[in-house]
Amino acid sequence: MGSVVKEFEDAIKDYIGVKHVIAVNTGSSAIHLAIDVLDVKTGDEIITPSLTYAAAIQAIIACGAKPVFCDVEEETLNINARDVKKKVSSRTKAILPVHYCGNPVDMDELLSLAQKHKLTVIEDACHGFGSIYKGKKIGSFGNMTCFSFDPVKVITCGEGGCITTNNDAWADLLQKKRLLGI
Repeated sequence: MGSVVKEFEDAIKDYIGVKHVIAVNTGSSAIHLAIDVLDVKTGDEIITPSLTYAAAIQAIIACGAKPVFCDVEEETLNINARDVKKKVSSRTKAILPVHYCGNPVDMDELLSLAQKHKLTVIEDACHGFGSIYKGKKIGSFGNMTCFSFDPVKVITCGEGGCITTNNDAWADLLQKKRLLGI
């Protein structure tokens, strides 16, 4: 949590074009913390594609929510917004799309759907650092975006992850939660 981490967060903030970057120990922790700041309750649902990494599902369950799986697009293997629309219920709290293999999700359609139903979008961009959608970098669209810097990712620090957001209140909570409330 020293000056190098702050420099790293600032560099990502400038590169992606967001207000806040919160560095954490892994991409899995990034997803967990992003869900945790939503204050999900038992019975809340988070819609996510059936094609995803186990850590996302573990984070949903660890926060007390239920994963609701939706189909993926055959061409991109990204979340299928038409199927998401069918899965939204009164218990839906968030949508967790995955930018699969760095392929950007159709964020316009997904964000429109989320706005209509007052849902949070937490992007899993663990493999999508540097990806661009309609001229903007992934990490600047959803309510929160999670990245991983594991050795098998696009860029690496040996380990690590981060969450990007433009929401001041969430950024404050994320900074506290990454240090266990200290």
